[in-house]
Amino acid sequence: MGRIMDSLFKSKNAYLRNEIAAQNNRSLHVMPKLPLNSFCEEYYTEMHNTIISGGTGVNRALVEYNFIQQAQRLGLPVIILHAGNSFMKSGVGTSAGTGSIGYYDPIIGKDSDEVADLLTDLSSNLLQGKNELFGMWSLVMDILFIQNERVTLDSLVKFRCDRIPDILGEMTESNILSNSKRMEYINRYGAVSSCAHEAQRLITKLKSYPLGDGYETAHSLDTVLAEGGIASIDLISDTNDVLKEICFTDIDRIMRQGRQFLLIVESLSFLKRDSHVDNVLLRNSGNMSLLFAANDVPAMTQESEEHFQTLVSGHTNIMLLKHNSAVSAKKWSDYLGQHYVQQVDQSIGTSKENVSLLKKTNSTNITIKEERRDILPSESIIRLLPHQSYVLEASERAIIKVALPQI
Repeated sequence: MGRIMDSLFKSKNAYLRNEIAAQNNRSLHVMPKLPLNSFCEEYYTEMHNTIISGGTGVNRALVEYNFIQQAQRLGLPVIILHAGNSFMKSGVGTSAGTGSIGYYDPIIGKDSDEVADLLTDLSSNLLQGKNELFGMWSLVMDILFIQNERVTLDSLVKFRCDRIPDILGEMTESNILSNSKRMEYINRYGAVSSCAHEAQRLITKLKSYPLGDGYETAHSLDTVLAEGGIASIDLISDTNDVLKEICFTDIDRIMRQGRQFLLIVESLSFLKRDSHVDNVLLRNSGNMSLLFAANDVPAMTQESEEHFQTLVSGHTNIMLLKHNSAVSAKKWSDYLGQHYVQQVDQSIGTSKENVSLLKKTNSTNITIKEERRDILPSESIIRLLPHQSYVLEASERAIIKVALPQI
């Protein structure tokens, strides 16, 4: 009835403007407002991949903490990798709800061949190692397993590859190794001795790995995943490619085993080469949910548009916090797309007849224009307050305003 009355008593101009305003409201993307904890509770049914771009380290940590709680409610173990983020505790809790009771060791819990394969991948991907390195690492690990009841990264970094003949002699004198076994190992060493310096080079780089205080506190990812715990691993610096690669190599291994978990990667860049780092971050795995966070994701991936598109593809939540870069804000604005907006353009013309200076004619011309506008203008991303964010939710592909706790 209201529309009929409007059409009867309102001017054509006013009626058209009301109709267009109503049409624009229907075409606009509705942006509901939710606090962060309510958002996580409402959209808990599936752990989609999530990208967090922008903001400060503490604000991203607040979001990550909520996702950790969500994962734990679902019974998912959590692996966190970061580079010196003071808002992230380091350590391993081997069961849900426990505090930091140990540290992660990428070597412990694996047999000789598994460790040799891991170290060979590291040497090949990052140090251009030779194929014979597997034989060298297999020999090193066999010796360590004879010497130690449980081999850890700490015992590996204390080993000297260039002293293998001497070490074998000392083990024989101590009756740890028989003379026949020593000769077998000497022959194995002779076949791979040319790789000794390359292997020692990798061991030297691994010495910077942050180890725990005690031998008994080392835990493997397998233990964490089996008990539904949390492993928070501080790599200290994003520039240490060897430490990043050894952790991601281990994660790639458990991914291929079909283990389900949430992986949080905070402010760690791609290696941009054939590596397990890039392989894990760019793989859409059904059993692993990835939360990739950085202060500027477009800037981190600006050298590879393919990396950016792979990160945001599929069922991925996109959470945007304040960006200082206008280029990155525009990148996100373009990704979120545009919509059509209509507007009324009215022009009034006046003409006078030649026979009379007093007589004139007025004419009104009304046109309707339609143009495309950004759903979320880049200025809106730049002007966000520290506790504000926009989220493109994966299931419904709707943009939601999510408020973070204010600190």
